[in-house]
Amino acid sequence: MKKFFAFAALLAAATSANASITVVLDGMTPSGSNVSYNYTMQQTTDDTLFTGDYFTIYDFRGFVSATPAPGFTVSTQNIGITPASQIITDNPNIVNVTFTASVPNDSTNISGFSIVSTLHTPAVFDDFSGRNHKTTGSANEANGEVLVPGSAVPEPATMGLMGGALLGLGVLARRRK
Repeated sequence: MKKFFAFAALLAAATSANASITVVLDGMTPSGSNVSYNYTMQQTTDDTLFTGDYFTIYDFRGFVSATPAPGFTVSTQNIGITPASQIITDNPNIVNVTFTASVPNDSTNISGFSIVSTLHTPAVFDDFSGRNHKTTGSANEANGEVLVPGSAVPEPATMGLMGGALLGLGVLARRRK
């Protein structure tokens, strides 16, 4: 399991190498019958958070509740805060979670963000976006991908692929007889 999270963290970092903010899934812990997804926000050493800077995790399936790290607030909405220069795929039927800095912070790693879900497996990468600042005060916009809970119901494309595979296996079995 640790290898999976290490690989996922590397993949997430690679997909957002140009971003000033990177969001990484640290792990999952039980939370009653649900599971808590625990995240860390990373930023480069010449970046800082101003009050009002944020990051949004899009389409967090099975959402129950969220807890911000110290110095942050949390909000949810069906359409996420998206920087104008970023193209984000956002399903308006699935909740987005935004963590907003309530005090300035220049730490390179800020942990303690958690989101509780009814779904127990991180099966998909989905988008995140954010804004922070260079130490000079100029704003940065970031986007990338982060692991979130997968859908409990298979998508139609997945069902189509599975059906096609089963049909192909049936044809092969019939030919062998």
